Amino acid sequence: MRGSVPPGLPGPDITVTPQAAQEIKKLIQEEQRQDRTPQPRYLRLRIEGNLEDGFQNHLELDVTVRADDLRVETRDIVLVLDRRTAILGMGATIDYVDTVGRKGLTVRNPNAK
Repeated sequence: MRGSVPPGLPGPDITVTPQAAQEIKKLIQEEQRQDRTPQPRYLRLRIEGNLEDGFQNHLELDVTVRADDLRVETRDIVLVLDRRTAILGMGATIDYVDTVGRKGLTVRNPNAK
């Protein structure tokens, strides 16, 4: 697929924890059940903003892989991201937290303010 990271070459340095992968798989299954379609879903990471004002991380399920997207498979999850996000997200970790104050997917990005 165009935009895929070729086997054997390093892809974007973005980690998906086992807990996050498990939650993402549940979300994908639920969305497929609601839509009544087995259409593949991808986890899209977008990082917007700039160094001066800070970065905002966005996660969403997507059914589309764009021609210029990078496509990275990890923990049976397909992560798609544009090239800018791949650069800004170097070293980021996608995790799932379940605490008293917060529950859900989160992105820890060492490049963000």
